[in-house]
Amino acid sequence: MIDNNERIFALKAGYWTGIGRTGKDYWWIRYKDDRKTWTCKSNFFCFLTANDAKSDRPVEIVIKKNKMEVTPPVSSGDYVTLYPEA
Repeated sequence: MIDNNERIFALKAGYWTGIGRTGKDYWWIRYKDDRKTWTCKSNFFCFLTANDAKSDRPVEIVIKKNKMEVTPPVSSGDYVTLYPEA
């Protein structure tokens, strides 16, 4: 469990090429706050590049109330809306 405003440094970008590799990196999150369990759509993805993998900087994930932002070290990131589970 990650506490509010806690930072962890465990997400190094990886990158593989070859047959069947799309460059897409899929992300899915599920977490609980005091009242609800939140999640995102299951097909949210970002593209990681060889430059991301060569970088010594981590992939950053920022979770705000209704949004998760994924920021690779070099390439552009993306965000997804978070919603309460039914």
